Amino acid sequence: MKKEQDEKQLNETLRKIQQDREDQNKIYDEIDKKTSLLRQGMAAGTAVERAKNEIKESTKLKELYASIEELNADFSARIQRMDAAAETMKQQMNAGFAAKADMLYSSGSTIDNGFNAASKLIGGYISNAKAEKEREKAALELERKKKLAEANMEIERKKMLAALRNELFHKFPKTAIPVASSKIQENVIYFFIYAFDSTRITEKQAVMHISNVFPLVRYNDGTWPLKSVIEKEINALSPLPKTLHGYYASREEAEAMQNAMKDIYTKTGGNIQSLQYKGRPGFATGSEDTDFWGNKKKDPNAKKIPATSDFWNQ
Repeated sequence: MKKEQDEKQLNETLRKIQQDREDQNKIYDEIDKKTSLLRQGMAAGTAVERAKNEIKESTKLKELYASIEELNADFSARIQRMDAAAETMKQQMNAGFAAKADMLYSSGSTIDNGFNAASKLIGGYISNAKAEKEREKAALELERKKKLAEANMEIERKKMLAALRNELFHKFPKTAIPVASSKIQENVIYFFIYAFDSTRITEKQAVMHISNVFPLVRYNDGTWPLKSVIEKEINALSPLPKTLHGYYASREEAEAMQNAMKDIYTKTGGNIQSLQYKGRPGFATGSEDTDFWGNKKKDPNAKKIPATSDFWNQ
């Protein structure tokens, strides 16, 4: 009898020991599980912070861009980078909420399962809202910086355009109309006129008027065409401020310089409109076939046709 009792007591003791071991193992498993979930939550938190920093870094544009196209391309790339970081942030926040819910509600009971599911659902809403808020904030900041960069680039473009055109006009300075006292050896000199509104110098497609090359011919008495007459005719050519440029000793040289000016100006984005200046009789169109006034000379040997003759001179 006593032996049976001893065996029964021993078995009970062994059962308790086994139960204690199983309970301890469950505790250890629970500790391991919660430790793993804690690590997952910490890792998710670290990933969320990295994603936040990535979103923030996406708003940092370069200090200098070669063109608007380069700026737009970089802006688009940064928006994509921002979107990807926001999605990562959302996923990692969801993972963190899920790990926390599994730590708090892991008994497997109906109540715990309900709280677990609800916590994850609410966590998902919170994750989406926070990630979207971070993205929108960063997108607005990036857009602000983009507009600022565009404004700065436009300011620099205008400065460069004005400097380039001013240098061009500096290379083609204004020339005074010659008078009798002018120390010019040539009897025929060549000019051209250009006209430009300096208040529009920063406008890319601003119009410049430019004339044909024309000569000034010295009269036989050593004087030049009247300055006042030439100025009056020049002023009538264009409503824009005008510059008489020259002089050149040959038409070829003057035309080469005129073409150079037109070529450089169009390369700045400007438009050219031509002016025609026919000159004054006696200096612009005079020749052996014209008289002092520019009228065609009459041929003294030409046969005079009677007024009464018909087409066939009958």
